[in-house]
Amino acid sequence: MKTLEELSEKNPIVLEELKKTLSPKAYQEFLDMTKTTDISDFETKIFTAVEQVAVESSEGRALVRIKDLKGQATNYFTVPKEQAPLEPEDVAEGITVVPVKIGLDPKVISLTERWGKGVAISQDAIDDCQTDLITLSLESVGKGFAQKEDKFIFTTLFREVDVPDEDFAGNVAATTYTFAHNPSLQIIRILADAVDVTSHLSVHDMYHGKFKMDNDNSGKTLHVHYTYTTHTLVVDAATDGTLAYADVTTAFALSRNLYEKQTVIVGNPRGVSQMIIDTKFISAYEGSGKLAPVVSGEIGEFAGLRVLNTTRVIEGAALCLDPKRFVWIVTKGGMYEKTYSPANNDSHEFYFYERMGGDVVNGSAAALIVNIGAKSGPL
Repeated sequence: MKTLEELSEKNPIVLEELKKTLSPKAYQEFLDMTKTTDISDFETKIFTAVEQVAVESSEGRALVRIKDLKGQATNYFTVPKEQAPLEPEDVAEGITVVPVKIGLDPKVISLTERWGKGVAISQDAIDDCQTDLITLSLESVGKGFAQKEDKFIFTTLFREVDVPDEDFAGNVAATTYTFAHNPSLQIIRILADAVDVTSHLSVHDMYHGKFKMDNDNSGKTLHVHYTYTTHTLVVDAATDGTLAYADVTTAFALSRNLYEKQTVIVGNPRGVSQMIIDTKFISAYEGSGKLAPVVSGEIGEFAGLRVLNTTRVIEGAALCLDPKRFVWIVTKGGMYEKTYSPANNDSHEFYFYERMGGDVVNGSAAALIVNIGAKSGPL
């Protein structure tokens, strides 16, 4: 195991770049380490920098509850699954109420995903670069992990299930095809035998799990790759292709009737763009200055819900939810480093790993709105 002194002797440029990466206080702590200090201390600082970028870049983390298992000798986390409300009984005077034994009904969330990324920074690259190469590399890795996390988190939030191939006998353009699973979410690809005809999708009715094509595929088999949702609280947009105030309030009411209260609505920029031109939104925020960050992130409130805007959301759908009660995510990260000695392969290498898992713990804490996409319509 190399010491920090050995590292500095063989690769002083790395330390110079590290000085730019760390805060003055953190870099001074780094310099104060003794000769016997393990390289693992150096790794911890690098990993922390990457992890910080990943957390700050993630859009999905704000919509779930997170449990980090780093440093723990376990690969799962147990949470109590929320149960239906306990309604009181009619009790006559003088009659003792019989207590109901409450069980935890535990929900075990395991680390089902494992991701890794290696980064090699050569000495020549460090010497030739006139910018902060190490910081840029660490930020790139951190944003990459955030992107991977978001894909997993939003798939979990939308309870999205992948169907890689479902076959339909091709017919004329007027044919309405019905999926085996609904509500459907995304039609990813449509092949007519071996020819990609996805661009010929005419209408996708997400709520009923149906679609039509605008071309003739007689005598051919349509192979469709799509996803569907297991959400039980689903709202069909009142006006197809548009997310309206009434859709949001209806979604809220579905959950509220089960004594839950959503606090956030998250949508695709196209769906959100419909909301911000609604007079109910404009009248609430006109002149308030709260429309400034309208391009991305949180942009205000709509029907009493905080509005988040992200391209991670499926174009034809929006989700109303309570982030504190709907989904739990567990995560666990790690990293190790090594330096090659041969001159022909002189590089500083970092290996980053992350494991993640997640599941719904209270299905009543979210409601899905569908058919707000450009090609959405009733079939």
